[in-house]
Amino acid sequence: MFTKQFTKYSRGFVHTLQCGFVTAHPEVKYCIVDFDPEHYNDRLFDSLAIQLPLALKQSCIKRKAEYLAVRYAAKGILSMAGCKHIPGTAMDRSPVWASWLVVAVCHIRIILLSHL
Repeated sequence: MFTKQFTKYSRGFVHTLQCGFVTAHPEVKYCIVDFDPEHYNDRLFDSLAIQLPLALKQSCIKRKAEYLAVRYAAKGILSMAGCKHIPGTAMDRSPVWASWLVVAVCHIRIILLSHL
């Protein structure tokens, strides 16, 4: 079903980052991030080279943790396409995703699919 291209394991906030492609459709890439909001802190934004938006600075930990995990997954899948841009946030705080990127957030797992 999925063909893994790389997997990173660590302790702390992000447990697993796995990226690859759908075996039957290699043009469809995926990236899965398993994370633990209990290990979140604001310094993680700097260590993962992702900007914490001003609008999120006062948000609850759960919201900031999900935001960071999604952007980290996006960074993984976009790097597979040679892109270094991390999707931003609109004025209404909704994510600004490329039209070819589909995002699903489920508790402590982030799944991104793209058609590159």
